[in-house]
Amino acid sequence: MTTKPQMLAAAIAALHLLACYSAKLSVGSNSTNQIPKIFHQLAPADKSHWPDAWFVCQESWKNVYPDWEYKLWNDQDVDQLVAARYPKERDWFFAMPMNIERVDAARSFILHAYGGLYADMDFYCYKKLELPEDGKAVLVASNAGEEIVQNSLMASPKGHPFWELTFKMMANFQKEHPTKPTDEKQVGPYVIEATGPNMLKRALQTQEGHGMIDKLDRLKYNPGMVESPQCTPQTCFTRHLYTGCWAVGRKCSGWQRDFVDERKLNQAARTAKDIHALLLTEVGSEADEHQELYQALGPHLAVWQKHFDSQKQD
Repeated sequence: MTTKPQMLAAAIAALHLLACYSAKLSVGSNSTNQIPKIFHQLAPADKSHWPDAWFVCQESWKNVYPDWEYKLWNDQDVDQLVAARYPKERDWFFAMPMNIERVDAARSFILHAYGGLYADMDFYCYKKLELPEDGKAVLVASNAGEEIVQNSLMASPKGHPFWELTFKMMANFQKEHPTKPTDEKQVGPYVIEATGPNMLKRALQTQEGHGMIDKLDRLKYNPGMVESPQCTPQTCFTRHLYTGCWAVGRKCSGWQRDFVDERKLNQAARTAKDIHALLLTEVGSEADEHQELYQALGPHLAVWQKHFDSQKQD
């Protein structure tokens, strides 16, 4: 015979399941909970540290979304946002040992606080993205290794619960791994686990995260270095230019983020008459072999190809 305490426990469990189902339903089917027309980016306040390609990419988004509010965040803006609006998350956020972790984490806080669309500064936009209208968040599918999604291109309604789940993932990792590795070659994997794609992967693989987001197609939004040069406005919505390295031995093979070399590359792009001439440009001590120059100059090719094409039309 069922006792009153057992009946009460069963009723509480049923109400909990109903609440969870209602929450997931509201995320997936509430047509009024749409992505607001706000476009976010993160960059250093000092624009002298920006690669030339960032200015071109930034302009591409403004051209495609002229009626959207544009919000450019710097480190101080993010620190103020977290300190003022997320008191429960402040301790682990400010305790993270590397600034790149806070830059990664900032994206979750920004989209949770405001909603909208976020893109890294080196994402080039060809045309308006196909964003959902059912209340789901979207993250771009990864083109790297065993990653599922990346945090370089994301969108969501304001207050989406997926970002709260990422807060939990990042807080737990920071508690378990409070210091960065002493081996520089392990810094990249550390960040990827702490606040990058593998953190997102862990969130998606939880029971709460299952079915909470949609993915933006990799080939249309995030093609790899091999497919990327073939992008056109007809075949791609966006592409990633990979303008910098942030982790030794892990990212951007063949491309070191040195501002002196970067200025040389940008100058070579300005003076070259076409892509072939750009590929044959010798930069510093680099040999003029195609593969080595492709690794170094590849991130700039799509940007400067548009420049060359516009010159021919004038």
